[in-house]
Amino acid sequence: MSEITLQFAERKEESLARRTVQDISDVKKLKCYAKQIDQSLSCPFGHITEDAIGKARDILGACEKNVQELEKVLAKENHTDADVLKVLDATRSLTSEFYNTFPSTEFEYGSVRILENLDEINRARECLNRMSEVEVATRLLTASAYRKDVDRISYIMEGLECRFTEMTPLDAMSQKILRFIYATGGSCWKIKGILALTPRSATINFDKYCNDENQMYLWHGTKAVNLMSILKDGFLVNPPHSSITGRLFGDVSHDLLRI
Repeated sequence: MSEITLQFAERKEESLARRTVQDISDVKKLKCYAKQIDQSLSCPFGHITEDAIGKARDILGACEKNVQELEKVLAKENHTDADVLKVLDATRSLTSEFYNTFPSTEFEYGSVRILENLDEINRARECLNRMSEVEVATRLLTASAYRKDVDRISYIMEGLECRFTEMTPLDAMSQKILRFIYATGGSCWKIKGILALTPRSATINFDKYCNDENQMYLWHGTKAVNLMSILKDGFLVNPPHSSITGRLFGDVSHDLLRI
């Protein structure tokens, strides 16, 4: 299968919000990011679907249960080789099913990694999270490419279901952000603009907590290619490409970014 190639009719961008969306929806950057996620994956850009990712997650869940089952079998004093081989055979079958869903170049050169321990399973899950980010962004980009009657950037902004509000340097929150940037990076950084983001899904999910007094501001860094997925669906667990994360406060899923 050939890779998806997107053709767009561009127009001059003016607002900060539109320039931001144009930057985070760069197809070449997204393709490069997809290739960096896992060098062993062998699948054309744009051909990994949401259903395939969901199926792969279910397989990894079954693999984890199989690891637990193996531990139980080995813990029995009277276990037999046949009992162990039965569990290992199930592990290899699940591994084969996983790689049938996500082709791997390791098939070309030797044995693939067997999903027989939690480290390998969690590594595969993190890869799926990154592929999920790519899938969300690809879906929006592909849809915008086929709507020739609608401006591409406007279509993507509507699809993200996120309100962009340009802040002024005098806003109280802008001052906090500017002070933090200066404290962490000095005066060498030039700030072109600050946007307040209001994602629909995060707003709905956290509405009942908005008046809580125990809120904490999170200073979070990420790459531009991650932002389309973050704005659409929120943070996934353990984003490995984020430069500064909230993992200091626990291994959790952050659905709302407050700066």
